Amino acid sequence: MRIRHKMAVAIASFGLLAGLSVAGAHVAEALPPPVQICNNQSPQLCMNRAGGGSTEGTTVTGYSAGDVHGTYEGITLSGRCNNGHVSALMQCPFENQAYNVTYDNDRIMSIEEYVDDWCAGTNTSISTTVLLAGCPNIDGGGGGWATQWVWNGAGASFNCLINVEKTNVNGDGSHIWGLLAHGKSNALTIATGNNSPCSNAALWKEFFT
Repeated sequence: MRIRHKMAVAIASFGLLAGLSVAGAHVAEALPPPVQICNNQSPQLCMNRAGGGSTEGTTVTGYSAGDVHGTYEGITLSGRCNNGHVSALMQCPFENQAYNVTYDNDRIMSIEEYVDDWCAGTNTSISTTVLLAGCPNIDGGGGGWATQWVWNGAGASFNCLINVEKTNVNGDGSHIWGLLAHGKSNALTIATGNNSPCSNAALWKEFFT
């Protein structure tokens, strides 16, 4: 399971404050987040808290890399299925076994906004707009709607982020539900795409500063 970056955030915040002069004449530029999740589109967009919001229900948008409100990372749900991995043998986590076969051994993760401890999800089972929601436990329980994701490669390379709950509720034998960006400052959505694999879905990756 990926280590949370609270200490890195605290250090970055301290460095920002240290850059302020006594007279207040000079204000240091905010440092980029220690970890971000960005896509491979051009121009590249990264997950961001709309308006810097820090409460449940804040919209998750796509925004420029390096913005201070882009504090997101993948956290492996280590108690889910096979130690946090898709398992064809266990037929987990997808209800459609074809997906468990296709994504066998890929990571099952939450997408955590690590400053305020929220996760990317939705507010109802039918909503597709991505918001800050409660984070699931390591076994996948207790979180908000649509807060469990399958991420091929665990974010080390550009890959699709497939939403487990949406795919289980709305998917069929040829469609998955993945994370999509819709331009700068616009809300991210969970939308359907053909499973060939993950066509019509944006690809995402974790970046470390």
